[in-house]
Amino acid sequence: MSIILLWSLIASTSEAQDHIRFQKGSLSSLLNFAKAEGKPLLLYATSKWCGPCLKMEQRTFREDSVIRFINENFVPVKAAYEDAEGLKMQKKYKMALPAFVVLDHTGEELFTFAGFQTGAGLLVKLRESRSPEQRMLKKMETQFASGRHDVPFLLDYLKLAEKRKPAMTAEIYKKLVMSASEADFVRYSLVKYSQRYISSDELPDYKYIRLHRVRTDSLLGQGASQNLLNRAMYGTLYNASRQSDRAVLDRAMEKLAISQLPDQNSIKWQTELDYYFHNKQYNNLLKSLEDTSFLALGKSPDEIRNAFATNTVLRKVTDPKVLASAMGYVKNMADAGGNVQQLTMLGQLEQLSGNRAKAISYYEQALSDFRKQRPDQEPLGILNLLEDIKNDHEKSPD
Repeated sequence: MSIILLWSLIASTSEAQDHIRFQKGSLSSLLNFAKAEGKPLLLYATSKWCGPCLKMEQRTFREDSVIRFINENFVPVKAAYEDAEGLKMQKKYKMALPAFVVLDHTGEELFTFAGFQTGAGLLVKLRESRSPEQRMLKKMETQFASGRHDVPFLLDYLKLAEKRKPAMTAEIYKKLVMSASEADFVRYSLVKYSQRYISSDELPDYKYIRLHRVRTDSLLGQGASQNLLNRAMYGTLYNASRQSDRAVLDRAMEKLAISQLPDQNSIKWQTELDYYFHNKQYNNLLKSLEDTSFLALGKSPDEIRNAFATNTVLRKVTDPKVLASAMGYVKNMADAGGNVQQLTMLGQLEQLSGNRAKAISYYEQALSDFRKQRPDQEPLGILNLLEDIKNDHEKSPD
């Protein structure tokens, strides 16, 4: 009997380590299980139509070292697009495909990363998620949320976030410059961080640099102060273009007029275009493209048409009038000597219009032309577009 029990234990241990033990259930029940196990939860976002996911499941997840490390250190959960609970988790944590999110037992994010991972790369990321620095970041997040905003703490928090969670840095930096006195700017050389994060003319960093240009240039180099002030102005215009209140944009344009930014007409035109697109003011957008005074702000007709069509694609606009205008512009440019970029853009516009067959035809033509012109390179962008449109068709056949 002892021998039988021993062999049973060995067999069950072996079986437990030949695959990742993904758990199932609601998020709340899984978090309770993770708490009882004393391990963080590891969410893996996937779908049956995700190519990189399938490749990882066929290769990465079958490596012994990966299986052992995940099973011993995490409660792994497969958040599948096709599963109701999995889809809830993906939406809650805004997960791309494939993606990994490490959670503590309360459901707070400790670490996030995305994209295809080799076995070695995955282990590096997972070990990093369990590092003392990562635990310190979590502690500092809690302190920050509870109202700790002294300058030395915020500086330490910013430096750690830069290494561990870059998405948090803009918020930390904003609080840092709002909490700092002029003496703090000097003592901690805060303009060094402005080089990375300055984003508006409405924060104290802009005011400090404007009043202390000589000091800023001596610290960062000749001309640095003007470059930073220009970047702040660009940030102000960008932020204004994303407001629904036209008065906000008009005030930003007034600031632009008295700024030292070069090529102001072109900047004004691009900001107006951004405003129309972001606020879905498509009728005003199309009218502006026929307004000679507005068009005069642009550098050339082709630049205007290309910017309009590019924005239509990048913003995934599905308004029929906008799509028709964009396709008309791109076809005119293509007729004058089409290139791979224009063929690809036509494919994307046809795809947004719901014309799958035409989109594939343009993509395949672009693929053929690319390979003729550059046989030593692989057109990954076009190949990805073709793969995506075929995957979409498999999910929702015409």
